[in-house]
Amino acid sequence: MNLKIIKRKIRFIIEPIYNFFRKAAHRRNFQYRWYYEKLNVNDRTILYESRDGKSITDSPFAIFKYLLQNPEYKDFKHIWSVHSFNDLQGVINQYNQYKNVTFVKRDSIDYLKSLDSSKYLINNSTFQSFFIPKSHQIYINTWHGTPLKSMGFDIPGNPSLSQNVVRNFLSADFLISPNKHTTNMFLDSYKLKGLYRGEIIEEGYPRIDLILHTDSCQFKSYLSKLGLTIESSKKTILYAPTWKGTNVSRATNDMYQIYC
Repeated sequence: MNLKIIKRKIRFIIEPIYNFFRKAAHRRNFQYRWYYEKLNVNDRTILYESRDGKSITDSPFAIFKYLLQNPEYKDFKHIWSVHSFNDLQGVINQYNQYKNVTFVKRDSIDYLKSLDSSKYLINNSTFQSFFIPKSHQIYINTWHGTPLKSMGFDIPGNPSLSQNVVRNFLSADFLISPNKHTTNMFLDSYKLKGLYRGEIIEEGYPRIDLILHTDSCQFKSYLSKLGLTIESSKKTILYAPTWKGTNVSRATNDMYQIYC
């Protein structure tokens, strides 16, 4: 037998084994596919993810709080994707008494199982490129703001940088839009017009409802417990500019530009 053919056959057998044990991303993808085929979808389970698991905030958190406090959904299980437990421990501790609220480390076995078995998937950004929603799952993408800058294919340069965002949008059953401008961003800047088969709900962001219905005194008390000094006699102003730069995966803050 030709030596090259023998080498190819050996490589065909060895490389998948090598990749599984030596490459975390390859192992994660394999495990995700395994659970994808083996696990059934639980109709009363919701998986939430905010900014790659780096926060427990925004519209996913607003939806979570509403459902958790609503007696009609008392039988539902809520699962949060968490990138770092140390960073979010203060928030996580607030829900220790809830038996139906759990937190899983992003990319862990528990996370992959949850991603494969939760009926509802709620994200304000994007799931990773290996993710494929099942036909019985409902994916709700809330996005995270009104874009006042170039987005998607409107950004000069390599359009492939938007490929996973486009793939997530096309995979979503529902896209939440706060206004017509954002709806047009979905359709035009990400070229979803004529392709998207889900529903764009242009009714505002859940996070705004949460802001309007939050008791300011209780929230200030909570911030004080975190060590933030707030003087009641003064007006508090939060300035939170978006990231700067040309690539969201390598965001940088230009402090001089913000200062000026």
